[in-house]
Amino acid sequence: MDTVRDYIHLDDMTAAIHSIIKDQKPRLAFEVFNLGSGKGYSLEYVLQSIEKVFNKKISLTFSEVMMVDESPWCILNIDKIKASYDWEPKIELLPGLKKLKEKFGSI
Repeated sequence: MDTVRDYIHLDDMTAAIHSIIKDQKPRLAFEVFNLGSGKGYSLEYVLQSIEKVFNKKISLTFSEVMMVDESPWCILNIDKIKASYDWEPKIELLPGLKKLKEKFGSI
């Protein structure tokens, strides 16, 4: 549960894609951008947040085996997309989970 990942809300992702599509500035034919929140959350924190927002206990079983090519830490550097398209994520993890609950109800 020490794994740290970068999570992004779907609304932020679609806003970034929209910014790229509507951009009219001359660009390279092919560029790579990291699309994330730029913030890392531990798996434990994410699961606790889900339990808190949905008021439901999550029962999990974990294996001690980690995939050979799996990094325990992955937080994206989003400086390039922020500078190139004047975009940045607006929805943090906990408010994003609350929006999910408002839209779809309990799990």
